[in-house]
Amino acid sequence: MGALELRLPYRTVKARPFPGLAVGLSLLPSLTAALLVFGPPPWRGEVGVLVGLTLLAHLLAFFATDRMARYPGREAWGLAAFNLLLFTLLLLAVLALGRLYYSRAFLLLATSSPSPSSSSTSTTCPPSASPSFPGGSRTDSGASPKG
Repeated sequence: MGALELRLPYRTVKARPFPGLAVGLSLLPSLTAALLVFGPPPWRGEVGVLVGLTLLAHLLAFFATDRMARYPGREAWGLAAFNLLLFTLLLLAVLALGRLYYSRAFLLLATSSPSPSSSSTSTTCPPSASPSFPGGSRTDSGASPKG
């Protein structure tokens, strides 16, 4: 082994199965909003571009949430809301800078409707300890635990 070579230990990493059903469920709110606002497909021209970009934003938000929720101490609902709003703002920036057609009713409905896949993400994360309360949890009455 030379002076500039570095030998790293080999570790096996378990491959996670692809979340196919969850990906489909993450696209459900934007497709439902498109059906309610624009009617049944085919959506031609500007409406198709808007629906496609919204589907892409929701898909990217799902994958970002899926990657970030793996780490301990993260609350999945907060991550899902943050990522959805972040990618929706990026979508609005693309629509505004490209001067593309947008529908406020569609974007509000697609963003505000909760995704059913968020519940599957929240069950895979362990509960996190709250730094503001001793013991990490709050009692039912709202008072801090007596110690």
